Amino acid sequence: MRILHRYIGTSFLGGFLLLLCILFSLFTFVELVTQLDNVGKRNFHAQDAFVFVALTTPRRIYDLIPMSALLGSIIALGILADRGELLAMQAAGVSARRICGAILVTGTLLIPAMVALGEFVAPPLEQSARTLRSRALVDPGVLPTKQGFWVRRGNSFIHVGKSFRGEVAADIDIFERDNQWRIIRAVHASRATIGPDRRWLLQEVTERAIVDDEIRMQTLPALNLDSFLSPEQVAVLQLPPDTLSGRELYDYIRALRERGQNTSTYALALWQKITMPVATGAMILLSLTFVFGPPRERTPGFRIMMGCMVGVAFFLANQIMGRLGLVLDFHPAVTTMTPVAGILVVAIWLLRRIP
Repeated sequence: MRILHRYIGTSFLGGFLLLLCILFSLFTFVELVTQLDNVGKRNFHAQDAFVFVALTTPRRIYDLIPMSALLGSIIALGILADRGELLAMQAAGVSARRICGAILVTGTLLIPAMVALGEFVAPPLEQSARTLRSRALVDPGVLPTKQGFWVRRGNSFIHVGKSFRGEVAADIDIFERDNQWRIIRAVHASRATIGPDRRWLLQEVTERAIVDDEIRMQTLPALNLDSFLSPEQVAVLQLPPDTLSGRELYDYIRALRERGQNTSTYALALWQKITMPVATGAMILLSLTFVFGPPRERTPGFRIMMGCMVGVAFFLANQIMGRLGLVLDFHPAVTTMTPVAGILVVAIWLLRRIP
């Protein structure tokens, strides 16, 4: 029985790796074409595009694992069914549930590898890739960080905490020094609107200036910051929440809560990262229904087409539920677990009908 389980598991891993290679090649090519569009902008060269694509490889693999597990399992079991091997196994007394169990046991081996890839490998490499790209596309004096980015502008150092769609920024701090590197002026703005002419309109401004060893503070409704960064440059600089590891997201959420700031976007990214391994297991479970679930008279092309439709539907449902939760202020655990729970319920219901 161990030999049979090993054979089934090997078939599943073969199908999974085949689909992963195919999808990875496709998405890598698309990403490379996208990055090559930036060649010639400031200091961004062709080799920078290839470096960016190489460093973001673990992230693409991580994102493609659920879909590859679904389609790989369908293809592997479909091949076994078309060869008559599944029928021979059942004729020899091996139940369909034991065959499904062998697939599930093998699939669980992907979960620890997926967690390690998404937590320890992909985030630092993608952050490095985005930092290198931003320095080439924007300015060598720009330093992206996990919490916004820093920009040096003459004798001033500017920190932008967050940006939204590249046209609105929040938590802006400006520190101005003299020739002896002493801080002589500090400005904080709660938000800013970025115009296409690279003019920033700072709003809700608090200014502190050191004059004759005294701190003088004033509040301004607005303040202009001319010729700074364009919306496109800001969009390049901002690190998306999903590029952070789970631990980094947790620490950042806690820091935002201590400052009384909104954490919904980062909380959603954290819960999506938590539910990703669960979603992978749900995809493997659902794939079994395409072969053993009723009706079983299905062509391989039909199985693959339905698997693709289910994978795309899950991705869209996950994205729509997440954005809808942000708008309606739902807890991210609800919006991220609802699509996964739906897949699990359907898969378990179909598998329970297997004789």
